[in-house]
Amino acid sequence: MAAALAVGNVNTVPYDEGASATITPSLTRVDDNSYILNLSIPYGPTGETGATGETGPAITLSIGTVDAVPYESGATADVVPGTGDNEYQLNLSVPYGPTGPTAGLAAYGGLYSTSGTVNPTAGDTATQIPLTIAMPLLNVTNASNELTVSQAGVYEITYSVSLTPTTAGGDIDVYVRSNDTELTESATTIDITTNETGIFNNSVIVNLTAEAQIDLALESADADAITINYANLTVKKLDTGAEVS
Repeated sequence: MAAALAVGNVNTVPYDEGASATITPSLTRVDDNSYILNLSIPYGPTGETGATGETGPAITLSIGTVDAVPYESGATADVVPGTGDNEYQLNLSVPYGPTGPTAGLAAYGGLYSTSGTVNPTAGDTATQIPLTIAMPLLNVTNASNELTVSQAGVYEITYSVSLTPTTAGGDIDVYVRSNDTELTESATTIDITTNETGIFNNSVIVNLTAEAQIDLALESADADAITINYANLTVKKLDTGAEVS
């Protein structure tokens, strides 16, 4: 039976290793006188660097669309073919940040008076201080010597009162009330003699509920007639939320 020869593996090897050829019996056709020719062919050394090719056509890149997208979407950039040869457009999606807090105060207001008289009741009973003139108001209303806040939140309350007892002296307490309840942190006490002028100032930061009514009051165990030289009361909402925890 004539021998059969088939090409098997052909491998490239470094040029300095030289070429080689091996013939091995076929492992799949052992009974029909078949053989496999395996070759190792060396590749040549690296040739010289070729000549520089011609300069390709210039590419024109222009800005296409620029879209604002929600900040959670992330930024994207896409290059797409333009209208002419070798022209491309860069389309961008730029995320915007979350909405920031509203500028300015969400609520404020004030009342004041430039004269008045109060007649405290004996026994340290609260007597309202007259506040008859309104200042600018936002989300705050005024009526009957008091301010009403429409929004719940954290407020700064500030007052200043100048008064003179005309019949008797002693300790006089001035404070802010919310819904007829004393805000104890706002209280100021001065021992004043008859016909002496005392100036009461204070500023506090407190939580107020919606529709809270704010006014100024005083107490005196001795004086039964007090002249109000001036008085003012202001409220400013400091936070942007509408709820009080």
